[in-house]
Amino acid sequence: MPMTFHANGLIEGFSGNSMPAGSVLQVQSVKDTSSTNLSQSGAYQWADISALTVNITPSATTSKILVLAHAVFSESYDYGIWFRVMRDSTPLTGATTGNRTPISFGNTTAGNYLDDKCVSSSFSYVDEPTSISQLTYKIQAISRYSPQTWSYNKSYDTGDSFANGQGVSTLTLLEVKG
Repeated sequence: MPMTFHANGLIEGFSGNSMPAGSVLQVQSVKDTSSTNLSQSGAYQWADISALTVNITPSATTSKILVLAHAVFSESYDYGIWFRVMRDSTPLTGATTGNRTPISFGNTTAGNYLDDKCVSSSFSYVDEPTSISQLTYKIQAISRYSPQTWSYNKSYDTGDSFANGQGVSTLTLLEVKG
């Protein structure tokens, strides 16, 4: 069926069903430029990064969700920060054995002048939720040796100088036709 484009924005003859598999059906995204120091209250307790939360409602149960996550952090020790992406209450993490902690991604500020550095860490994942209900994706974080205070989206050092960075963290979801 041919498509007709009208001046009022209406497109006749088009439906999501006419798009081939692999087509992007929708994009939902959030970016966060705020910065803060985070203190985790107890050992090995995941903390929500509340600004990195995105809702998406898939149009079909066969749709896949491409998850793109990026986080910036700094710390005063060379311990590392781990992140996990949650779909509702399900973590999108690797399989683990023994006592290993299941994570989505992570990094460390190794080397000298740790508290001046900003480090970024990224994650991409194809999720298959088989749902047409609204889904909530969010990023959580934990210090590898918590409790510890670490910085989100900025250098741990509180000085205001060229040597201290400030970043942006993002969470993007793309619904892909299955």
